[in-house]
Amino acid sequence: MSLIDPIESARSVKQTDGLLREARGVMRRLDKLAKEISNQEPPLPDMVTEARESIDRVVHHLTLQKHTLQQRAKDALRRR
Repeated sequence: MSLIDPIESARSVKQTDGLLREARGVMRRLDKLAKEISNQEPPLPDMVTEARESIDRVVHHLTLQKHTLQQRAKDALRRR
């Protein structure tokens, strides 16, 4: 098993954290759009709901990934 560089691990955590912030921002914008579009013709609200569910899965995945990367970074620092 190769050793993980603590600096590279920290960069990965920071990058994932940035992606997570962006994904949460998209989720908030989709929530606003859903409120505005709720009284429109049937395909539009359904499409926004699908998009919201998709971005929710992205946020969930990024949250798990961030946690895993944080654990790896902590382990890498301990091994140093």
